[in-house]
Amino acid sequence: MSVLGVKGALDRINEKLDQRVHQRAVQGSEIAVQLHASAPRGGTALNVFGQRRSAPGEPPAEEWGTLMAALQDPPQPIPGGYAFTVNRVQLERGTRHIAPRPMGAMTVAILKRDVGGGGM
Repeated sequence: MSVLGVKGALDRINEKLDQRVHQRAVQGSEIAVQLHASAPRGGTALNVFGQRRSAPGEPPAEEWGTLMAALQDPPQPIPGGYAFTVNRVQLERGTRHIAPRPMGAMTVAILKRDVGGGGM
C-alpha cells in the first residue's frame, strides 16, 4: 500500500473525475448520433431528395449530413469538462420559419435516465 499524501490523493480524484466526465460526454455524443440517425420523418414537407422532413418536436431528420458530421466529432476538453455537439441552435429552439426540433433536450433526458444515480 502506497502513501499518496493529500496532493497525490487529490490528483487521483481529479483524474478519475475527468475520466468519468469524458465517459459521460462520449455517452451523450453517442445518444445524439443515434437520435439523429433514427429520427422519424413525420413531417409533411419534402426535402430535395423527395424524403419527408422531421415534424416539429422530433429530432431533426438527416438530410445533407453536415449535422451528423458535427455530432460525430469527439468531445473536446474545455475548462471544467468536455463539449460536444447535440444539435444546431436554430433547430433546437426553432426560428420564425422552423419549429423546434429539440434533440439536445432529448439527449440530456436520455443521458440522465441512463445514468440514473450517477454511477457507471
